[in-house]
Amino acid sequence: MDASSTKQYVTSRNFQAINGHRDADSTACPGQYLYNRIPRIRELAAATQQGWGGRQLESSLIGSSRPDLVLRRATDGVVFIRQVVPDDGAYRLGKKVATNLTLPDASLILKAGDWDSDGYGDLIVKQDGVLSLYRGLGKAKFAEPTQLGTGFGSVSKLAAVGDFTGDGQPDLMGQPARGSMQIYPGAGAAGLKKSYTAYSPITGRKQIPIGLWDADGAPDSLVRTRTALTLYYGNGPGGFTSQKALSIPVSGYDWLLGVSDVDLTGHSDLIARTSSSGQLWVIPGTASGFQTPVAISGTTTEYDLAG
Repeated sequence: MDASSTKQYVTSRNFQAINGHRDADSTACPGQYLYNRIPRIRELAAATQQGWGGRQLESSLIGSSRPDLVLRRATDGVVFIRQVVPDDGAYRLGKKVATNLTLPDASLILKAGDWDSDGYGDLIVKQDGVLSLYRGLGKAKFAEPTQLGTGFGSVSKLAAVGDFTGDGQPDLMGQPARGSMQIYPGAGAAGLKKSYTAYSPITGRKQIPIGLWDADGAPDSLVRTRTALTLYYGNGPGGFTSQKALSIPVSGYDWLLGVSDVDLTGHSDLIARTSSSGQLWVIPGTASGFQTPVAISGTTTEYDLAG
């Protein structure tokens, strides 16, 4: 809820988001002195309130409204950025945009959103259990890496889930070996705060952030097994609350990535790649589930890692 809102419907009438009991009924509460301060309280609350933008999935590194993919070339580890562009009822890969990164030994590349709050999208890279932050500089360029954390070699299902804790900073989630699913709260340029349990141990090979799947304002995630996807509903700082199996076959895909909104319809989508052919697909998301995959033209066989 916007603290500055002047129109919130409650039962039978509208109220301002912040009000006193006497606005609803005949009562002295909260007292004349405090009641007179409510306009100032509204101003301060609105100025302090964090926006919801960081809780949605951030999918563009080149400043476009369309999502893009971070792709590593198998032969030399060079990293490129390519947009997914609607094309007359279908989709195509946009032009290849070169970065200044070469990451031949990375095991995971995460699009971390604006991790350091400077207005540019950033990357987090996992290599030999070490997490490194590559701060975005704009125009597909990145600063030298800084270390975010160590000991992540045994952490599976590691993902950049957006601002899960609601403090305005993007966060990570993952599951240590023989442990429970953990939230690793982001601290911006300072790295990571102390982790805590988000959910009991989850079976699956990969976590796929999907942004705000429902309308409760908290980010949600998918978890993939070899053949299926399960939706885990988030409730913010408390982690996940419940799960729901989705009827979508995924056994033929080697890539499954959550992206913000390819068609700008207001709902997150999936990007998938068929392992046998390298064919890319958009799997459009709706409030009730996923629709039939639509092909993306453009070859991807030269790439061995995507984020």
